[in-house]
Amino acid sequence: MVRVYLDNCCFNRPFDDQSRLSVRLETEAVLFIQQKIKEAKVELAWSSILDFEIKRSPFETRREVTDEFRQLACSVVDVTSATEHEARQLQSQGLAIIDSLHLASAVSAGCDYFITVDRGILKNQVPKMAVVNPIQFVHIYEENFR
Repeated sequence: MVRVYLDNCCFNRPFDDQSRLSVRLETEAVLFIQQKIKEAKVELAWSSILDFEIKRSPFETRREVTDEFRQLACSVVDVTSATEHEARQLQSQGLAIIDSLHLASAVSAGCDYFITVDRGILKNQVPKMAVVNPIQFVHIYEENFR
């Protein structure tokens, strides 16, 4: 089964201003992926970095929605020295520390795909997994995992 890591901006996408078509399309793709997670057709990996970011959110509804998905996660990765080492390597590509920790956590969890709507993260390549936006993942899923 395919294993994914959704970063925090994916969980927040349905709450974003939907006036732009690109945001609405990404929202639909995120909701599709979340449905596949609920149906146990896609495995979700989680991390302590997601917990950290979500707990900082001032929006209770967003915290509640994301907590539902934490309960569905197949694994929860804590930051270890190996994760920190991987994150430092990713930072050398110009990633922010929090973004590099998300990516390193996804690598540690054995994810096939890191899914994000963050354009800065999407510019980076991670040798051990694909970094894609939700729309790209829907195409991949429909072609390979139905």
